[in-house]
Amino acid sequence: MKKLLTLLLTVVLAVAACIGLTACGSKKVPDSGKIVVGVTDYAPMDYLENGKWVGFDADLANKVFTDLGYTVEFKEIDWDTKIVSLNAGNIDVIWNGMTVTDELLNNVLLSDVYLQNQQYAVVKENATFNLETKADLAGKKVAVESGSAAEDAMEGINCTLRKLTNQNSAIMEVAAGTSDVAIVDYTMAKTLTSVGSDYYGTLKMVDLGFEVEEFAIAFRQSDSKLCFNVNKKIKELKATGYVETLAVLYEIENLLVD
Repeated sequence: MKKLLTLLLTVVLAVAACIGLTACGSKKVPDSGKIVVGVTDYAPMDYLENGKWVGFDADLANKVFTDLGYTVEFKEIDWDTKIVSLNAGNIDVIWNGMTVTDELLNNVLLSDVYLQNQQYAVVKENATFNLETKADLAGKKVAVESGSAAEDAMEGINCTLRKLTNQNSAIMEVAAGTSDVAIVDYTMAKTLTSVGSDYYGTLKMVDLGFEVEEFAIAFRQSDSKLCFNVNKKIKELKATGYVETLAVLYEIENLLVD
């Protein structure tokens, strides 16, 4: 009898554990209330200005979710653990100039593609080494954001790879002379090296011919309704011209997709 009771107790505990795991994995965002958007400090997509998150993605997320009946909270996350943060419920969505990858496709639900992107090199204006193609990165100290498309793009290149917490840190490495090159998104490279920017005249961006990438928004796989509603709302905002106006404001209109 004692063995039978022990066996029954084990089964009950196992079932309870499975139910608990299922409940955690099936967490859904309600149709209204607060929604937490995971971001990093990444101009011109998401960045802090006077204590407020702004940028193309931040402004668009605010508009979309407000129209859908939510109040929006932005939460800065570790990009290397973004999928874990999303699926654990620490955030409800990732909206941060995120490149579509196989890892994302296998672990989260992605929105329609809304922007194109490409990886660019950032070097000092007075750099003495030649840099025209990806092959020229061999033997260099290259800074990237850990867990980013830039890190993936460096696969197979024989260089000293420095993995930083964000793209800003990667560019700062070059400015400080700690790294020779930073590989970052076109959007950030353009924003931080163009006329009037922090690094104008000090750093420059170089097209090394990396493949064109696509940006999408990430949701938990259980949030298919939310994903559908966000896709629908973005299409509506494109039709009214809002998205294009926003892109012009942040000077990325050349990256819009139909």
